[in-house]
Amino acid sequence: MYDMSSKQNNTLTFTRSSKRIGMLDFYESMHMLVKVIAVMQGAVCELAEVHRPDNGLMTTCLQIATLRYVQAELKIVKGEKNLSIDKV
Repeated sequence: MYDMSSKQNNTLTFTRSSKRIGMLDFYESMHMLVKVIAVMQGAVCELAEVHRPDNGLMTTCLQIATLRYVQAELKIVKGEKNLSIDKV
C-alpha cells in the first residue's frame, strides 16, 4: 500500500528550492515557535502596563512595533554563521 520506509516519504519541503527536512524534525521544532510567541506576548503585556496606551489603536501599534523588532533580531540571528555558544 504505502512504503513509509522510504526516506522521500518521511521528508518535506516548503518550497522547491528549500532543503528537505524530516517530518519529526519539523514537528519537534514547532514547540519553539509557541515559546517565542509566548515571550513576545509577555513583552507586549509588560509594555502595555508600563506605557498604558489610551486606545486599541495604540496597543496595536505597540504590538506591531514589538513584532518588527523581534523579526529584525531573528534576521540577525539567522545571519550568524555559528549559532553555538563557545565555552572559554
